[in-house]
Amino acid sequence: MRVKRLQLNKTELRNQKENLARYGRYLPLLEVKKRQLQQEADLIRSRIREVIGEMEELRKAMAGWVALLGEDVGLKHLVRIETVRTGTDNVTGIDVPVFQEAVLARERYDLFVFPVWVDAAVAAVARLLVLRAEKGVLDERHAIITRELRITTQRVNLFERVKIPEARERIHRIQIRLADQQASAMGWARMAKSKLAEARTS
Repeated sequence: MRVKRLQLNKTELRNQKENLARYGRYLPLLEVKKRQLQQEADLIRSRIREVIGEMEELRKAMAGWVALLGEDVGLKHLVRIETVRTGTDNVTGIDVPVFQEAVLARERYDLFVFPVWVDAAVAAVARLLVLRAEKGVLDERHAIITRELRITTQRVNLFERVKIPEARERIHRIQIRLADQQASAMGWARMAKSKLAEARTS
């Protein structure tokens, strides 16, 4: 693909100045968007850490009960996720999922058959399932925000490191060329005037 040659004229100078002004308007908006996305990504990561921490605590507690009593009562069969409800949030113009709730289905069980600690264990499993569902939505939200942050960062870098310096350099080149042309034209005008004056006197 052939690169279009820079035209060193007033029309191109106007075009490059318009480009520079446009980049100057876009860049602050992109920087604000980048900051907002970064803040959102940080908040999501913080919440994911909290969720993981709570899940670990629940797993430890459940392992303690099962180890203590040496029984496997099939807790997973007593409670399960029926559906996960999510909403949508708009972050800097991007739609991202928001965890609302996990609807659980619970099986009835005979308290005379199951050990006394099962109620507490089922509650713990239920909480663990809810946290797992929330983490799944948080992971999805984080992936979307991170992808958008990467794209926005690339755009900021493109404007800061390529487009704006390129437009400034082109403006500078055109201005030098136009100044040279003007100086040359003035030189020619002076020479023509001088020759005309000589012709009149001779």
